[in-house]
Amino acid sequence: LAYAVVAHLVFNICGTCIFTTASQNNYPGAEALNRIQRTASQDRLKPVLVHIDGYAAQTGISRFLEDFDAWEYNKTENLDISDLIRFDYLMIGSYMQDHVREIAMRNFSSTHQLSFTVFSFKLIRDLDPPL
Repeated sequence: LAYAVVAHLVFNICGTCIFTTASQNNYPGAEALNRIQRTASQDRLKPVLVHIDGYAAQTGISRFLEDFDAWEYNKTENLDISDLIRFDYLMIGSYMQDHVREIAMRNFSSTHQLSFTVFSFKLIRDLDPPL
């Protein structure tokens, strides 16, 4: 019985570690906002405009992550490209990574530069071959 309890605890700890790691990698919006704020922390007192699109907002961004009071975090949806150009940072997300780069380069290459990309995963699937 003691071995069963110890085995159960070890299995539980291993499972918790695996699922915690997976959960951390499934919030790319939150990671992107944190990275923007870290890299631009010298501008924390300046009025900086950050646009957060619908995809990024659904993937981990909340008001609790908005660290700088001088910054404006805007989640307005369906803005025209002419409206988005006024923002200092654009957080653009999609389920297809190449699609995001294509949109960014086509629409904003003259006004913005791609700072970084945050990757996540869509699902966990069984990789064992069929019997």
